[in-house]
Amino acid sequence: MTWISARHLAAALFLASFCAGSVGCSSSASISGWRDAVERYVKDEGGGDPSVLKDLTLDHAGTTRGFALLGGDRATESTDARAILLAHRPVNDQLWFIYLVGIVANQKTTEIRLAAMRIEGGKYVWRTSKEDRAAVKRYQDYAAQLARERLGKRDAAPPAYTTFPRPEDEFDLDVSGDVVTATHRQSGARWQVSLSK
Repeated sequence: MTWISARHLAAALFLASFCAGSVGCSSSASISGWRDAVERYVKDEGGGDPSVLKDLTLDHAGTTRGFALLGGDRATESTDARAILLAHRPVNDQLWFIYLVGIVANQKTTEIRLAAMRIEGGKYVWRTSKEDRAAVKRYQDYAAQLARERLGKRDAAPPAYTTFPRPEDEFDLDVSGDVVTATHRQSGARWQVSLSK
């Protein structure tokens, strides 16, 4: 029997209801769809209070804080948006949720962006980094090299080496003025976003 914590169950039920209420759960998740799902979750589960996001986790162990939008029931046939919460902290006297969001299509990471959110006067303020293919490639190349070192030559690396986030991932967060930078410690891949307008 599998035990699921209340917060995992609430998140799973929310995602199931989100999929049921959207165009279809088999559609692909995207950065904008993920942002919409975060806003809906805050509204529906937190009554408009974003602090409800602080305790959500992506894994069964409850150790990786974040928010995911699943594009379908089978990871091998869907595009998901999976985000890890890097920080919930003030920047220039404004409280931000700072996420690193990965788009995973058929268990392969295709895009990663830094996204920050705060609420001001009941409205959501989002800042999202631009697409950075070089950073994603650096992240992917590191994982592919790690898979080759550990598993030898294969036709394809298993999902543990191609999805986002990976259990071994470590990220550093730096804030300088209104610029936020997330760096994947192992590969050196970096994403950056300005929190100003």
